[in-house]
Amino acid sequence: MASVLDRIRNRGRIEDSEEAEREALIEDEARARIATAERERRVHERTQELSPQQEAPQQEQATGRGGSSINPVNIKIGGINIGGQGDDGTFWVIVSLLIFFLLDTQEWLGGTYSGFTFAWWGVSFNWALLIITSPVFVAFLFFNIIIRFFNQKFDFALLLILFFVINYGGRIFGQSFNFGTFNLYFVIIGLVIVFVLFYVFKFNMNKEGFVSFDDIAFLIFTFVYSFFLLNTGWIYQWKAILHFGFITLFGVLFIREKEEGKPSWYLWTIGILMADFFGYNFFKNLLVGFKYVSFLTFAVAFYVRSKVPNDFANWTAVIIFAVFLIFSLGTVSAYLGYDWLPAEKSPALKERSQALVKTLGQYIERQLEYATGGLYLSSVEKNQFEPLGVYFDRVRQAQPRYYKDEEATIWATIKSRTLSDPVIVRFNCFRYSKNNERIPLLLNDGTAKDGKIIPDKPFEVFTLEDKDVECTFNKDTFNVGTQTLTLSAEYNFETSAYQKVYFIDKARQRAMIREELDPLKEFGIADRNPRTVFTNGPVEIGVDVQHPIPISADPIADDPISPAIGIRLANRDKITDKDGKPVGEWQGKILWINELWIIVPNKIKIDGENCKPVAFTEIGVNDCIKSCDKIVDVTNDRVYEFCIQECQSGTDCEKQCKEQLIKPQAKKSKEECVEDCNVLFKGETGAEDYVGYALDTKKLYSKENPSIRNRYKDIDKNRDFLCRIKPTQEILEKAPITTKFIRVKAKYDYLLDKSYSIVVLQPFALASEKETITDEEGNKYARQAPSLLPTNFPSKIDLDNYFKSKNSELYGYGQCFKDVEQQTGVPAIVILSIGRLESGDFGKLSALARVNYALFGITCSQDYVNRCPFTDKEKCCVKYKDKNGKEWSYRAYPNYCNSIIDFGNLISKTDRYSGTLKYKDTPEEMIRKIGQAGYNPNPDWPGKVIDVMNSIRDDLRKLNVVLEPDTGTQVAQTEEQSPIG
Repeated sequence: MASVLDRIRNRGRIEDSEEAEREALIEDEARARIATAERERRVHERTQELSPQQEAPQQEQATGRGGSSINPVNIKIGGINIGGQGDDGTFWVIVSLLIFFLLDTQEWLGGTYSGFTFAWWGVSFNWALLIITSPVFVAFLFFNIIIRFFNQKFDFALLLILFFVINYGGRIFGQSFNFGTFNLYFVIIGLVIVFVLFYVFKFNMNKEGFVSFDDIAFLIFTFVYSFFLLNTGWIYQWKAILHFGFITLFGVLFIREKEEGKPSWYLWTIGILMADFFGYNFFKNLLVGFKYVSFLTFAVAFYVRSKVPNDFANWTAVIIFAVFLIFSLGTVSAYLGYDWLPAEKSPALKERSQALVKTLGQYIERQLEYATGGLYLSSVEKNQFEPLGVYFDRVRQAQPRYYKDEEATIWATIKSRTLSDPVIVRFNCFRYSKNNERIPLLLNDGTAKDGKIIPDKPFEVFTLEDKDVECTFNKDTFNVGTQTLTLSAEYNFETSAYQKVYFIDKARQRAMIREELDPLKEFGIADRNPRTVFTNGPVEIGVDVQHPIPISADPIADDPISPAIGIRLANRDKITDKDGKPVGEWQGKILWINELWIIVPNKIKIDGENCKPVAFTEIGVNDCIKSCDKIVDVTNDRVYEFCIQECQSGTDCEKQCKEQLIKPQAKKSKEECVEDCNVLFKGETGAEDYVGYALDTKKLYSKENPSIRNRYKDIDKNRDFLCRIKPTQEILEKAPITTKFIRVKAKYDYLLDKSYSIVVLQPFALASEKETITDEEGNKYARQAPSLLPTNFPSKIDLDNYFKSKNSELYGYGQCFKDVEQQTGVPAIVILSIGRLESGDFGKLSALARVNYALFGITCSQDYVNRCPFTDKEKCCVKYKDKNGKEWSYRAYPNYCNSIIDFGNLISKTDRYSGTLKYKDTPEEMIRKIGQAGYNPNPDWPGKVIDVMNSIRDDLRKLNVVLEPDTGTQVAQTEEQSPIG
C-alpha cells in the first residue's frame, strides 16, 4: 500500500514539474509579446515625433478661445516661407550659416578662413594607437556606454571591454605607450582578440551578425573628435573654434534628428568637419568656385534643402549655387576649357565682390574675343604680366677682390622666357677705356685677345632655359681701383599687342552731337580710352588712334583726310606684374627692327605707300608662313655683315665669319608655325578675313638713306611709325557702332647690358735688397730681403687667401702656420692672434716686425744667438729704442716663417709654457694660461688677444677658411717637406 502511495506521490510531483515548466514557457512567451508590442509602440511614437507634418491631417485640430482652430505658425517674407512651427530649426541653421559665410570673408578674428593643411606624412600606426589609448577616446566610450545603459540597450559589450582594456593598459604602460616591439604586438593582438570575442558573443546572444554599423560609425566618430581634441593647434584661431562648434552643434542637433538617430549622422558630421578643416586647397583646385563659396556653406545649404525642402531652404541653395556657378564660369573659355586660377588664401568679402563683377565681365568679354579672333588676344593678355625676355641673373665675381697681376673672372646666368620663337643670344663683355669707350672682350671675328669668353659663339636658348656664361680678363688689363665691366647679350625677340578700336556711323554721331549726347556713353561703353595691351618684355608697343572712328558712306566727299594710326616701339627700363611690382629690368637698346606688322580686319585698308618713315606692304597669312624660317637667317646675315666689316684676317675673313653663324638646334615645326599664322589672321567668321601690313625693313635700313638707317637702329628710347587707315562702311556690320581690334607684332634684335663693378688692388711685393723702414718715432732701419725661405714658399692654401685679402706681406706663409701647429701642437689661431696683437694689423705690420721679420716681441738672449739661423751672429739681435729712450734688444729672423717656428718652440718646449698645451682644444683658455705663465703680465692682455681672435675668426668665416683646432686642418697639406726639423 505504501509503495502504491509513493508511486502516486511521485507521479504528482512529475506532473507538477511539467506543469510548472509549461507555465514558465507561457510566461516567457507573454513577456516577449509584451516587449515586442512595447518596441513597436515606441517606434510608432518616434515616427510621429519625427513626422508631425505627415501625421497632422490625422490629428484633431487644436482650438483656441471661443473654439476657433489654431493653425501652425509659418513665417513668410515677401511670400517666401522661411520656417516656423514644425520647421525643426531650418531658419536658424541657415541664418547661422550665412553669418558664418560673411564672417569668414572678413579680416576680423585672425584673417579670412581657409582651413589647414593636413600633414599626411606624419600619420602612422603608432600615431593612431596613441589616439585610441588616450583619455579623450576613453571618455567618449564611457559616455556612450552610459547612454546606452539608460536607454536599456545592452549591446555595448564591445565598448565596455575596449574601455577596460584601454584604461588599464594606459595605467600599465603610462599615459602613452612606449611602442617597443613587445608592447606594439601586445596591443595589436589584444585589440584583435577583443573584437573577435565580442562579435562571437554578440552573434550567439542576439543573432545580429558579426558587424554592427552603429558601433563602427561611432568608433570612427570618436577617433576623429579625439584627434581634434588631442591636437589642439587649431584652437589658436578663433574662426577655427567657431567652425568646430558650429559643425558639432549642427551634427548633434540637426543631422542627428534628420537621420532619425541612425549611425549615419556620425559620418555626416565628421565628413563635414574634416572637409571644412582640411579640404579648402583640394576643393578650390577641383572647382574654382570653392575659392569663394566654402565647402561648409555649400554642404550645409544643400543638406538642409534635401531634408527640409521649404521655400527658404530652396532659395538659399539656389542663390549659393548660382554664385558658385558664376565664379566657376568666369574661368571658362570657349577655346581653352578651364583656366584654373591660383589661390593661396581665401579672399576677403571686398575681393569676392570685385571678383564677382570681374568674372561676369570676363566671361562676356572672352566670348567677344572669341568672336573677333580671341585666340590671339588671349595669348597677348596671358603674357601681359609675364616676365618675358632675356635677362641676366646671379651676376657674381670669382673672388671678392682682384689684384692687378691676376686674371679677373665674372660669372652670370642668362635666363630666357620667350613667347614663341627660340632666342639666339650673342654674349659679350666690355671694359672701358680712359675716354669711357667700350672695349669688347669678344671681337666680331670671334677672337678674344684680352682674355677668354664662354661661350664664344652665338647660341640658342628656349623658353624657361638657363645658360651659364663667363668672362675672364687677362692680368694687367685693369688699373688699380674700382673698375666697371658690362655684360651684354644680343638676342632676337618678339612683342605682340592689340588695340581696341570703336567705329561709329558718322551720320549717327553727328546727330547725337547735335543733341549734345556723348555717343560712347549713350551706347553704354565704359572703356572710353582703351589702352594698348602688349606682352611683357624689353620693348613696349603703343597704338595711337582716335575713339571712336566715324564711318561715312562716301568718305572722300565727307572727309578727305583719313584717320591716322600711330605705332610706337619704346625701350623699357623695367617690367612689372599686375600689382605694379618690378619683375625684370633692362639696361639696353633695340639694335634692329626685323619685322613690324599691323594686322587689321579686311574691311579696313591702310595706305601703306604713304606711311612714315618708310612704306608698309600688304601681306597675308601665306606671307606669314613663309617668314617662319627667317629668324635665324636674318640674325646670321647681321652677324656675318658685322664680322666681314671688322675682320682683319685678310683672306681668312670669310672662313672665320662663317664659323660665327648659328646652327639652330631646334625650330618650331611647320604645323606650329602655320597654326600661329592662322591665329594671327583669324577673324570672327574663322576664315582669313584679317589682312596685314608689314614694314619694309630693307628701305628702313638701306644705306642709300643713312639718316633714317642711323635713326632706327640702336634705339635707346623710342621710335614712331605713322600710317593712314581707310575703313569701309561694311566694318559696321549694319550696326550704329561696333568694336574691332587692331593687332601689332614686332620682331627685333635687342642688346641687353648689365653693369658690374670690381675692385682691383695693387699686389704686395717682397722687400727689396735695400729697403729703408721708418718706425713711429722716426727711426730708420735698413731691411734686407728675406732669406733662407722654406722650400714650399710661397704656399697657396686657404689661409693665404686671408693674408691676400689683407694685402699682407704674410701672403705665402700660410703653410708655415699649419706646419708649426702640426709639429708643436700650438693652434694656428693662437699664433695668428698673438702675432697680430703684437705686430699690428696684417695689412700694415709694425716697423719692428718688418725690419726683423719678427711677429712676436721676444727679447734676444744668448741662448737664441747660439741657435740663430744667421751665419753672421751679429744679425741675430736688433736693438730698438722706445719712445722713452730705453733700449731693447729683440730677436731678428731671416724671414717670417722662422719667427713663427721660434714662437711655437717657445710655447711647446719651454717648461714655463709647456703646461698650456693641454688647453689647445680651447684656444681662449690657452691664451689665458699663457698670460698667467708670464708671457705678458698685463691682466688685460688675454682679453685683448681673445678680441683679436674673434675678429680673425669673422674674417676667416667670410672667406670660408676653417682654422679651428677641433675641426682638423681645412686644406690638403703640401706634399713638399716641412721646413721644421
